[in-house]
Amino acid sequence: MTPSARASRLLTVALAGLALAAEGEGPHRSGPYVAQLLFYEVPEATVVYPAGPGEDAARNRLSAIHRARYLESTSGMKTRVISDAEATEADLSGHVLLLGWRNRLLGTGRAPRPFERSAAGTRFLGVVEPDPDVDLMFFHPSPYNPERYLLFWSRMDPPRDRFMPLPMVGSDWAFYRDFKIVRQGMFRPGKIWPPERDPDAEKDHVEDLASLQANETRRRGARYELVYDPAKVSAEEAEAILRVREAALTRAASALGFALDGYRATLFVHADTEAKKIRTGVPDAAHAVPGRREVHMTRAAARSASPHEEVHLLAHEAFGPCALTSLYEGLAVSVEGTHAGTDLGTRGALLLDRGALPALRDILDEERMRNGPAELAMPAAGLLVSWIRETGGRDALARAYTIPEGSVEALAKAFGRPAGALEADFRGWVTERAASRRNDVSFLKAEAEARDRHLAGDYAGVAAALAKALAFRPGDPQTLFNLASAQMRTGDYQEAERNLKRLLEARLEGPKAHFEIFAHYQLGRLYDIQGRREEALAEYRRVLELPDRHDAHRLAREAIERPVTKEQLQ
Repeated sequence: MTPSARASRLLTVALAGLALAAEGEGPHRSGPYVAQLLFYEVPEATVVYPAGPGEDAARNRLSAIHRARYLESTSGMKTRVISDAEATEADLSGHVLLLGWRNRLLGTGRAPRPFERSAAGTRFLGVVEPDPDVDLMFFHPSPYNPERYLLFWSRMDPPRDRFMPLPMVGSDWAFYRDFKIVRQGMFRPGKIWPPERDPDAEKDHVEDLASLQANETRRRGARYELVYDPAKVSAEEAEAILRVREAALTRAASALGFALDGYRATLFVHADTEAKKIRTGVPDAAHAVPGRREVHMTRAAARSASPHEEVHLLAHEAFGPCALTSLYEGLAVSVEGTHAGTDLGTRGALLLDRGALPALRDILDEERMRNGPAELAMPAAGLLVSWIRETGGRDALARAYTIPEGSVEALAKAFGRPAGALEADFRGWVTERAASRRNDVSFLKAEAEARDRHLAGDYAGVAAALAKALAFRPGDPQTLFNLASAQMRTGDYQEAERNLKRLLEARLEGPKAHFEIFAHYQLGRLYDIQGRREEALAEYRRVLELPDRHDAHRLAREAIERPVTKEQLQ
């Protein structure tokens, strides 16, 4: 999944009917009540992680620090992080966030544990959830101080925590399967402990999910088990998707030096982003759950050749769980070698040109990466991991990928180099690769200028900027096409015709072949607005002789029936 800045905000779930106003006594149910979302409004809270027998206290502490920083960045809350062994009466008198199933602040005389958990599932205040892998959230006035709130969240799993640090839901309690709510409800108003469920304000999504699953079928591929709805995805498309995704898996394995012998994963294909959100809780076009060897994609995303999600799967297998967005997403971007259609070397050159290449400490900072703009965060992360791979090799990558904290010192330890040298080494590496990209940078800057001029309706400015861009990348088909289109709008018909014919003379093939089709169509429009109807018709008919790409045949047939006018260019 592509991710960082979207992460928690896109996973916000406030289901209709459960976050409505609820009348009652005390702060728990007075006025417009949004349940657990109220916790994001408290001014300060203590985040408590488990450190008892069998717990990885160091890892849990770092996980708690990430949650605390997330609360600080999303709501401005002041936080303090402590273990369940350190909690004092003063700590317990305030708002508390308790993390982890085995947090010892639940199960005391003052706060009896409201759930029982075993391999057979979880029992919570009479609700029985048989899936042992679900997570539990509940929110209630604290048993340690009924005038303050206690929020409990069971999950402490770095890869999933990175994507969803905390749930955001308009109910008092909810069971989650990964990022999807499977059951949720309210408590009765009051400050007693344990809380009492309100049977009239509950929603069980298990049946809804079961009905969706009942429509699904499975198709076995060489490496993937494909799960899809045959009413939305044909058998032919399913086979084509399997071929594309297994090729992507092979590419990811080659890049990571991972042997696929015996490896299998499950691929869920959803009709669109809305269907995917209903099924998984995540509205993005694609996301992976590496610990389960699962990938979820829309039909459109599944047909893409990008190995992005496959890299997430195999990196988890090869190196272990990843806690940092910069490394998780950066590795996938590094393997792709591009971001938003531009190679990483050029992206680095652009960042240097703008003085926008982040320092290593900022790239490694989880909250900066989570909240930063994707057009900055993603290429910076990709450059970081490309540098690690090229200068440190696979062993350095393996050590770096699982560092538990986002600091230059932690990365230096994985690299086996002095922390003070890393920043200069990284920036020097990016600068060295940027040196050969000067023309590409100038081209992209000219294109950006053209976009700005287009937004202002200045087509003469668009044409001037695109002519400048062509000087740095002669013959670029998209630029030639856009330049001709701008010249048509300024009335420079002779130059527009010349540039469209230049495009046709290029005899483009493969992914760029569609430019030939639309050059003929645009040439027909150019002839039409000049009153050269017979020449226009010849161009439209030529379009119909070529493959139908992006609805070109329909557009050509409409133009044959009715001449294009100058007004239609706007």
